[in-house]
Amino acid sequence: MPSASLLVNLLSALFIPFVFGETEIRFAGQTKFVVNETSTTVICLVIERIGEPANVTAIVSLYGDDTGDFFDTYAAAFIPVGETNRTVYIAVCDDDLPEPDETFIFHLTLQKPPANVKLGWPRTVTVTILSNDNAFGIISFNMPFSVTVSEPRGRNESVPLTLIREKGTYGMVTVTFEVEGGPNPPEEDLSPVKGNITFPPGRATVVYNLTVLDDEVPENDEIFLIQLKSVEGGAEINTSRSSVEIIIKKNDSPVRFLQNVYLVPEEDHILLIPVVRGKDDNGNLIGSDEYEVSISYVIITGNSTAHAQQNLDFIDLQPTTTIVFPPFIHESHLKFQIVDDTIPEIAEEGSTISCVVERTRGALDYVHVFYTISQIESDGINYLVDDFANASGTITFLPWQRSEVLNLYVLDDDIPELNEYFRVTLVSAVPGDGKLGSTPTSGASIDPEKETTDITIKASDHPYGLLQFSTGLPPQPEDTMTLPTSSIPHITVQEEDGEVRLLVVRAQGLLGRVLAEFRTVPLTAFSPEDYQSVAGTLEFQPGERYKYISVNITDNSVPELEKSFKVELLNLEGGVTEFFRVDGSGSGDGDMEFFLPTIHKHASLGVASQILVTIAASDHAHGIFEFSPESLFVSGTEPEDGYSTVILNIIRSHGALSQVTLFWSIGSDPDGDLAFTSGNVTFEIGQTSANITLEILPDEDPELDKAFSVSILSVSSGSLGVHTNATLTVLASDDPCGIFIFSEKNRPIKVEEAMQNITLSVIRLKGLMGKVIVTYTTLDDMEKPPYFPPSIARATQGRDYIPASGFALFRANQSEATITISILDDDEPERSESVFIELLNSTLIEKVQNRPIPNSPRLGPKVETIAHLIIIANDNAFGTLQLSAPIVRVAENHVGPIINVTRAGGAFADVSVKFKAVPITAVAGEDYSIASSDVVLLEGETSKAVPIYIINDIYPELEESFLVQLLNETTGGAKLGALTEAIIIIEASDDPYGLFGFQITKLIVEEPEFNSVKVNLPIIRNSGTLGNVTVQWVATINGQLATGDLRVVSGYPSATNRCLRWRYYRVRSSGKYCNSCQ
Repeated sequence: MPSASLLVNLLSALFIPFVFGETEIRFAGQTKFVVNETSTTVICLVIERIGEPANVTAIVSLYGDDTGDFFDTYAAAFIPVGETNRTVYIAVCDDDLPEPDETFIFHLTLQKPPANVKLGWPRTVTVTILSNDNAFGIISFNMPFSVTVSEPRGRNESVPLTLIREKGTYGMVTVTFEVEGGPNPPEEDLSPVKGNITFPPGRATVVYNLTVLDDEVPENDEIFLIQLKSVEGGAEINTSRSSVEIIIKKNDSPVRFLQNVYLVPEEDHILLIPVVRGKDDNGNLIGSDEYEVSISYVIITGNSTAHAQQNLDFIDLQPTTTIVFPPFIHESHLKFQIVDDTIPEIAEEGSTISCVVERTRGALDYVHVFYTISQIESDGINYLVDDFANASGTITFLPWQRSEVLNLYVLDDDIPELNEYFRVTLVSAVPGDGKLGSTPTSGASIDPEKETTDITIKASDHPYGLLQFSTGLPPQPEDTMTLPTSSIPHITVQEEDGEVRLLVVRAQGLLGRVLAEFRTVPLTAFSPEDYQSVAGTLEFQPGERYKYISVNITDNSVPELEKSFKVELLNLEGGVTEFFRVDGSGSGDGDMEFFLPTIHKHASLGVASQILVTIAASDHAHGIFEFSPESLFVSGTEPEDGYSTVILNIIRSHGALSQVTLFWSIGSDPDGDLAFTSGNVTFEIGQTSANITLEILPDEDPELDKAFSVSILSVSSGSLGVHTNATLTVLASDDPCGIFIFSEKNRPIKVEEAMQNITLSVIRLKGLMGKVIVTYTTLDDMEKPPYFPPSIARATQGRDYIPASGFALFRANQSEATITISILDDDEPERSESVFIELLNSTLIEKVQNRPIPNSPRLGPKVETIAHLIIIANDNAFGTLQLSAPIVRVAENHVGPIINVTRAGGAFADVSVKFKAVPITAVAGEDYSIASSDVVLLEGETSKAVPIYIINDIYPELEESFLVQLLNETTGGAKLGALTEAIIIIEASDDPYGLFGFQITKLIVEEPEFNSVKVNLPIIRNSGTLGNVTVQWVATINGQLATGDLRVVSGYPSATNRCLRWRYYRVRSSGKYCNSCQ
């Protein structure tokens, strides 16, 4: 007999396919996978069916092209009615191709689904295979390990470093390098000594130029190591080729003078100046010396009388101006003749005057010579001198010292001054022993013919003034002296100003009447379309400090970029001055000169003798930038709603003459709803419109409308219009007011039949915003919607439950509410019966924002908005199972069942009970057989035979028995009753004690003539031979005892084979006999 589980499966197959309610097929569990590319990587995708049972075939397939990254891109899964999920496996294909992170999407589809089966969410799975096989490359040097270079002279030279990216070339990769080693800090010889080298996407080779510096420092061979330190962007460094050696050959064999200053008296006549190459300060050789070196020299003298002049004060005695050092020669010299004259020395402020004091005649002992400086003025000698740092003092001669240099330091100030004349006087000479005058053993004195020398300090600090443009306020009489400026001034004017007044200031000295010419010079601005050119002369009276030059600016309505012209001052000779020093060298003489003839001088023109005038861009030449009217208020959605890219248009009015970069920003995005919150847009020349593209990011957070302020912050050129702020509204998403379903624990919920109220939970998924009413009702038990299977048992309203309808109220932030269904009780056995409660509608009764939110709140999928309440079988609905009798006697030759299992109470559903047979004296398989271990009672059956059968054999047996036990293993809800054991007795069979008969059934003997004849009649025992048996017999003739003819000699059979002896010929047994004995 088939088992109960087999019957269930067979019945299920008869109703395939069937669907009730809404059934959804979706992915369950993990839907985002990040895996490595290995030969053992397998992705397990679980497909589940929720809702009502149905036979469904789901297809998992790769979206897009098959790139060979998976062994299979297609899988099918059949989910039968009896199961709720299936797992498919996607194996990753391990190849040797370098690949970056790759993301694939597998879609779930249905193959010929039943009517009410649909795809649920999630229906896609994302698989990301991480970068593999060195997708971003292996970085190393692709060049010889050692590179020898020479240090360049007078310039810098590059050494190309070639780096290679092997394997993959995906992504931007940055490798960090650093220069190490060397006898000195690397930055003295190479640049840079650390940094980054970038491989753009797709680039396999990069050449990076390392600069070898000309440091002009004598050096021997230097060895540096360029080491790759780290890498970003996913690549690796090949450690076997991660360094390169740079050898800079020995260099800068120095050619130099041994000392910088030589102080010589005019009377020395000859001066030798040593020149060496390849030696340091200690005389050690350094740098290369294996080549012949030719060095040219030049003699530089100042252009003032304070400097020695060639061929006047000294003569170069070299035949050429070239010094030649043959290989390995390190020393040479220059030879000059000093010219002895009697001309007083002339100096400038800030210079040093060297006077040689000679010692003639004796040279014994120490001698202290005292000197003083006085100023020669028109009215006499002034001994209060403040133009020198050392206006008086002492110089000391050592024993045997013949000359000493007296260095006089002229102070540099900012006071305009004419030529000044000073006299240096040797006052006294005091020997070391302190004895004054000349004695036989001592004495030192001053030569009266050479006790003085005269010095002239040239006019300084522009006594007649330094004319310069200024962008500040004009100087006032009470202001301090104006100092020279250090840069060319620049002024910007607007075209609308119509005129620009340029201030010319007379800095420093204010002596005399000064004239200066001026003129305009076009640069990018031209006259007359941009300005009116002017030229003229400025005249400054003694003490006058400033003048103005006016230039007219042309105003028009044409958008124009900024343009420039300059205004410059000219000297009286009509040329632009070439004097652009800031330190201020005087150019005017005094009215009185004692030693030099009078020369007419002019005011000086300094660095600021020209001014740059820029006419700013006019008439909005760069444009006015603002949002277009249609972009002032825009809206977008998260990606799942299809409008996640929002375009804001910016328009440029008026001019478009330049490239302009516009900068924009979004004030606040605390939740990260937008991909970018700031950026810039570039307008090319002539471009009048551009767009800002905003991307709205997806998330799972329920949200109301969000407003973002997009602002134009600034532009690199031009100006902003009125509409510089736009509003982006990200529309409400992810069901902010909630999705309402019955709790999963109510789909279904099983309850006992009793007078009770059952509480069902309504769940609010997603958002919890606003007050919402959700209505519900119990479905009429007579209603048969298509999503219910026809065989489902329905509870009867009014008898099994009280029909109900109403609403559940959800307040803001409330995620769960309950409703109550009343269950009734009775004494009638009933199977499990179902009550269905359906959510009808959800309504927002307090708005959460001004704009209505479409489809929020809403109900969930149909299959989740119907609660299934099952009143489980009750009042012994499936019956009590027990045996039909405690003892059963049965003959061995009985055919058919011998005992039944009875079901008392209800007879709903198919039930079964397991049993076993326990041998007592009967032997299983010999005396009885068991067809199965279960007794199955179909629905409605109240009795079923136990499948035990008696085996009818031919073997003599005594009475035998065995025990039948019902086990406490029932199905279908049935219970065990009291009578769970019965003894089965098999009656004795096949003559166990034997079947007796005469061995000879007919014997003829002759009646003896005399005496008697002995006759033996054997009795045989057939069948069983158990026990001792006594067989009674009797001999008759014609129905009468044959007492006259026969006489027993011996025999009373009680064993298996015995023999009777008598003397008559007729015998008949009174017991059992066999046929042969009749």
